[in-house]
Amino acid sequence: MSMKYKEIDILLHYHEQYLALAKQAEIQLGHLNNILIPVCTAATAFVVQQKFSQSVILIGVIIMVIGLYGLLSTTKFLRAYQKQYKRSEICSDLISKYSKKINIRKISNEGENCVLEKYKLVSKISTLRMYQSIYVIIMLIGFTATLLSSLQ
Repeated sequence: MSMKYKEIDILLHYHEQYLALAKQAEIQLGHLNNILIPVCTAATAFVVQQKFSQSVILIGVIIMVIGLYGLLSTTKFLRAYQKQYKRSEICSDLISKYSKKINIRKISNEGENCVLEKYKLVSKISTLRMYQSIYVIIMLIGFTATLLSSLQ
């Protein structure tokens, strides 16, 4: 095997590894959201069911803390995803430089363009901003629940 093919194999290995790490961060983010959002929803329903009595002030505070934790964790997981994905793109570019026949970035961009064309509205919404908005709303719900409970 020539040196050129060894270098391409090494880059391809790292490209796959970085994509796997990016996917892992994305999966962890999904698991986190699948836990936190229903917990906050249930806690909010409980506070409302108790008619915002003073006995549920602590639950309102907990909702705010969960919202803050979700906001920070979402940012951390999406940052990890973007870092690993960017590394895989760099590997793709280097593979394309070594081999004019293999252009992983072009394939990826064409696939992404097809999806963006089909879902124009959704593609304009940043995933990070969407999740951050959800957790800011959760924090506001917790704050409102705490405030209303303390006024009872």
